[in-house]
Amino acid sequence: SDVYKRQGINAEYGRNSLLKALRMSEEHDEKNTETLSPASSIRGKPVSGRTWKGVHKKASLRVELMRGQKKTWQKKKEEDERLKSIKLLEKEIKINKEAELQEQKRQRELRKKQKEENEKKSSTYQVIKNTSKIKKMSKKQRKNIVIM
Repeated sequence: SDVYKRQGINAEYGRNSLLKALRMSEEHDEKNTETLSPASSIRGKPVSGRTWKGVHKKASLRVELMRGQKKTWQKKKEEDERLKSIKLLEKEIKINKEAELQEQKRQRELRKKQKEENEKKSSTYQVIKNTSKIKKMSKKQRKNIVIM
């Protein structure tokens, strides 16, 4: 009965329902093979058993079908004009974006300079009047000296 349940067959009918299900699947296969083109029916049943999968067409045929009819000269010109206008718009947007980024960069640099100046103004420092002291200092101490 587990086998029947897995296959979706009512266990009450037993073997007869199994045969009925097999016949139905064969009819289903026949319906699918009838829908295929005559060229594919000559080939026979596929090894995989997937009868609903037809023969693949060449890529070039698909491209030809996608292209459709040829465009007239006027339609080609209209399409070219539309593409040119789109490209010009994209270029304008790109230029505006770059200018905006440059402006932001300039503003950042100005803020950074202003911040450094404010730090210098607010800091406390000691003025060294005797320059001979600098000569006596170690290298590390001399590196820390800031000339204003």
